Amino acid sequence: MNNKFILTPGVSRVIKSLEYLKDSDYIESGDCNMVLTGETGSGKSALITYFKNKYPPIIHQEFTEIPVVYVLLQSVKGVKEFSIETLKAIQDPQQGRKIRNIHELRERLKTLVKTCKTKIIVFDEVQVTVQNNRVDRLPTIADWFKDLMNDLKIPIVLVGMPWTIDFVESNSQLSSRISFRFNLSGYNVSENFTDFRKLLRQFSIDYCLFPEVDLSDKDLSLRLYSYTKGSMRSLSSLIAICVSKLSDKNKNKLMKLFALELRVKGVSDEKNNFLVGIKELEFFEIKQTTSWKFEEKPYKVKMVPPLYKKYKYIDGEFISYD
Repeated sequence: MNNKFILTPGVSRVIKSLEYLKDSDYIESGDCNMVLTGETGSGKSALITYFKNKYPPIIHQEFTEIPVVYVLLQSVKGVKEFSIETLKAIQDPQQGRKIRNIHELRERLKTLVKTCKTKIIVFDEVQVTVQNNRVDRLPTIADWFKDLMNDLKIPIVLVGMPWTIDFVESNSQLSSRISFRFNLSGYNVSENFTDFRKLLRQFSIDYCLFPEVDLSDKDLSLRLYSYTKGSMRSLSSLIAICVSKLSDKNKNKLMKLFALELRVKGVSDEKNNFLVGIKELEFFEIKQTTSWKFEEKPYKVKMVPPLYKKYKYIDGEFISYD
C-alpha cells in the first residue's frame, strides 16, 4: 500500500505557488524562483513528488516533453557535477559526457530546456552543496544557481533542510532572485496540536476508516504524535503499513498493529508508545531548527542538529519539563 499524500493547507499553498510559477511568463533577471525548506521528514520530497507526477514526461514522435525536471543532488560537489546531474535529469542523450567546459554544459542545458519545453526545474537536497564543500567554494556554487536562473529563463526551485536558506542568503544576487519562500515547519503540541488531529482525521477519511476508526481520537492522536514527533514521513509510513494489515475497522485491532510495528522495530514494551499509559508518553517539538556554522579548520561547514523541547500530557494539558 502506498502512503497517502494529504493536501494540508500549508502544502496546498506551496502547490499553488509551484503551479503559478510553472504557468507564468518568466521575467528575465527577476525573482520568480523558489526555495522550499523543512526538517527531515517534514514532507518536502513527498510534496515535490506529488507535483512532478502531475506533469509526467510526454513522449512525442520527435522529442520528449518534460514539463517538470527533477534533479536529486546526492553526493555532488562541484559545478560541473551539478550540471551533469541536471543534464541526466532532462534526459540528455549523451548523459553529460564529452563536455569540455562549463560553458558547453550550460549551452547544452539551454538547448534541452527549450527542446523539451521544460517549464520548471526542481533541485532537491540542496543542502549537500554546503555539506560537501569547503567554505571558500560556496560562492561559486551560489553563482552557478544564480547564472542558471539567468540563462535558462524558467523558474528554479531549491529544496532542502532549513539551513538551505542560509546558503541562499549568503549570496545577495542569488537571494534577490528568489521571492517565493516556504518552510514546512511540521506540527507541535504547544501551538498546533489541533491541526495535527485534523490531519489524522483526513488520514482516517482517505483510508476509508472513518467513522468506525478515527485516528484523531484523543488517545490515538497523542500516541501517534509521541512516536512520530509530528514528522509527516514517519506518520504516513506507520499508518500505511498498519492499515494495510488491518482486517476490519476496529480501533483496538489497529492499536495492536501500531504496537506490534514498534516492537518489530526494536522498541521495548516498556517504551512502546502504544502500550504505555498516557502519562508515561513524552512529546517532543522543535525549539530550534537545524542550522549550520563555519568551522575554522578544515574550512568545512558543520551541521548543528535541531534542539527539542520536551512535554508530558498531564490532566488534559501539555506540560514542559526541560
